[in-house]
Amino acid sequence: MNELTIVNQNGQLLADSRDVASLIDKRHDHLIRDIEGYSAVLDQTPDLGADQYFIASTYQVGTGKNYKRYLLTRKGCEFVANKMTGDKGIRFTAEYVSKFQEMEQIISNNAPISEKEQLLATMRLSMMHDEELKGIRSNITALETKVDNMVTLTAGQQRLLQKEVSKRVATLLESLDERHLQLVALSPERDKAKRKLYSQLHRAIKDSFAVPSYRDIRTQDYQEAVNFIKAWRPRLVA
Repeated sequence: MNELTIVNQNGQLLADSRDVASLIDKRHDHLIRDIEGYSAVLDQTPDLGADQYFIASTYQVGTGKNYKRYLLTRKGCEFVANKMTGDKGIRFTAEYVSKFQEMEQIISNNAPISEKEQLLATMRLSMMHDEELKGIRSNITALETKVDNMVTLTAGQQRLLQKEVSKRVATLLESLDERHLQLVALSPERDKAKRKLYSQLHRAIKDSFAVPSYRDIRTQDYQEAVNFIKAWRPRLVA
């Protein structure tokens, strides 16, 4: 596991989202996506402004191009840690608490502290923050519910869903036997039949998931939407 580097920016201690992603074994772009989802909810409550947790920033690579990152405050690290379970969550919590405390001591004393002093300080800090963390966990649970209801399909999921729609329409066209199966107002021409299938299926998706467009389906409903498309049948008439 890589080390977490804490920087002092205008008196505020911050961690780089790239370091955090590496520590929790998560793709950086996925962590960025999660942070932006949290921020959208936090900014709806003035007392819980997102900048208390996450600060938007950029970094450059060899080409000189700017890439997005976030700087996480201690609260931001706590937010991410409380989203995790198991050994990774425990190790990340221990790492960020230790590193923030170490930097605070260096700033306070203007001198490095010993490993023993760091450990003792970390233990004291953990005890002091225990009650605060309980409150944060409660807030996070409520925020997670809001975020889950706000986050819609990614661009990749949208493309995959469109592919499923195309596959379903193709399957239905192949199996169409007009002696036994007729679509409502179906024209005998294949291209018109295809358009009607697409139209009916998209309408069925919107009605089933109560959205104005398939793009507005929630991420958590993605698999349900795929299953719906695979099982969908057009309306029939006698």
